[in-house]
Amino acid sequence: MQFHTKQGSSIQLQYFTQDQVSTLSNYLHQLSPATKQRFAPHGFDEQDILQLYQHPSSVVGFTATEALSTQIIAYAIINLNLPEYEALRLRNYGIEVNEHDALFAPSVADAWQGAGVGTIMLQYIKEAVKKFGVKRLFLWGGVQSSNEQALRYYQKQGFEQLGSFEYNGQNEDMMLLL
Repeated sequence: MQFHTKQGSSIQLQYFTQDQVSTLSNYLHQLSPATKQRFAPHGFDEQDILQLYQHPSSVVGFTATEALSTQIIAYAIINLNLPEYEALRLRNYGIEVNEHDALFAPSVADAWQGAGVGTIMLQYIKEAVKKFGVKRLFLWGGVQSSNEQALRYYQKQGFEQLGSFEYNGQNEDMMLLL
């Protein structure tokens, strides 16, 4: 599906496919060290990506590319099966996880941050995951408390802050009702 950014650039959003493994690995490796440090739902090598997507019923990926290009400029992953460590942390906030919950981990290439790609992608993903019966999105691994830009973005998109936890620094758990 084709969209336009705030600057008028044309981008293509689609579900991640196996033929994008190499392109996705390149995208992830080209992120700045700061961005890499903030995105960690899986490894960046092709083998890590292939291993993650070997169970397509539980993990769904999305990519954004520049129109007429195969170069990925944004990527997000949805995990439809919350790992026990995530569910346990959410239960500590009084949330009972269920089959309508999913984890969300987005990333946007450094050069495209602030261009509206993340907002466009989230809108697309929200509609897509409703087809899987998802009613609540939780940030996969939370968001680092020091990542003020991301915190503002999530709040602007309607995510609710649930609480904080310590893991390699202070992190915030957030939830979006769909």
